[in-house]
Amino acid sequence: MMDFASYAFNKAHAACYAVVAYRTALLKCLYPVEFMTALINSFITVQDTVASYIGYCKQHGIKLLPPDVNASSARFSVENGSIRFGLAAIKNVGEGVINEVLEQRRLGGDFRDFSDFVKRANSINKRTLEWLIKAGCFDSFGVSRKYLMAHYEQELASAGAERKRIELGQFSLFDFNEAASSPAPVLGAEAADEFPNSELLAMEHEALGVYISGHPLMEYERELSEMKFNCKMLNEAEDGGKIRDGTAVRIGGLIASVKTRPVKNGSGTMAMGIIEDMSGTVEYLAFPTVYQKYARYFLKDKRVILTGRMSMREDKPNTVMVDDVTPLIKADTRRLALNFTAETEPLKKRVIETLRRFPGNMEVVFANSVTRKQELAPKELSVHSSEELLVELRGLLGGENVKMIVRK
Repeated sequence: MMDFASYAFNKAHAACYAVVAYRTALLKCLYPVEFMTALINSFITVQDTVASYIGYCKQHGIKLLPPDVNASSARFSVENGSIRFGLAAIKNVGEGVINEVLEQRRLGGDFRDFSDFVKRANSINKRTLEWLIKAGCFDSFGVSRKYLMAHYEQELASAGAERKRIELGQFSLFDFNEAASSPAPVLGAEAADEFPNSELLAMEHEALGVYISGHPLMEYERELSEMKFNCKMLNEAEDGGKIRDGTAVRIGGLIASVKTRPVKNGSGTMAMGIIEDMSGTVEYLAFPTVYQKYARYFLKDKRVILTGRMSMREDKPNTVMVDDVTPLIKADTRRLALNFTAETEPLKKRVIETLRRFPGNMEVVFANSVTRKQELAPKELSVHSSEELLVELRGLLGGENVKMIVRK
């Protein structure tokens, strides 16, 4: 320790780091878009890190523009105060294709339409073209991804046949200027028919590793923001801080991946994978008793709330050890109001036990007709409204003491 300290903490070393830290902070403050662009480019091949930085940009009002065959460079670039997605960050798009696209733009200008792109990008193959479509690289042409996915093979075949015909010398005197002068084809309503938004987002995430045009959890933003923890906080937490090994946690998100395997002692099947919210991802693990009870929720893209405890080990990623799973449901605009009288006040414990059997997002209000006081029940007593729940509560408190009210 003494030998290391004499190197790591001497004045010269400390002064250099202080200067670097100050200059870095100044650049981030004065040129946030340029700074974040450079930071993303330094980790362009590490998707989780890129996704984290993109999430930071969104939280701080820095707009991210989608990849575009006419606007994107190989790497992320600054464009009118925003960050343009780089072609090199798209899955299954090689350096050779990117160089050809950029060279064609330099020599012949922007691509006029999808057909023009396929004709000029000689080295493009079916697989690469499919991933460019999924990433939204041709959206600026005004043609839906659904249309392109249905017709790109036909376009490739047509372009290949034309190149072969030209190589064989089978062209007329009128072919020389035809490509330059012919107008873009007029497409019908079919070209505007698009995939559902959920499919578009899934394609985007598959090709880019991040969501750009939206997020599957956008409609749950309010519910997620009210939670104490998010995936990024749990993933980046270090034991000894606010979140420690064994800390009780509750997070919402979608199941990004799930794997199951039998445990060695033969007592059942366990599940593990990744849960994702709008901030990032974190790993989870469910032992056989939990997995058997909640197997219906451990499915890819399922929206859930996981409750459990943190496992933090030096040699392993932070993991949520799951104890309980409930569906992630949009907050109800209503509240369940329960009124207790002098006769039913002793039944409050039974009422609470009943509420716990119907977990959900509808808040519950406790009122007392004797004291005339009202209080909002703890968050963990929020319920999923169902006829079965209402019947049980009316049986305990009386029909006139169980009501739905609009939340102000």
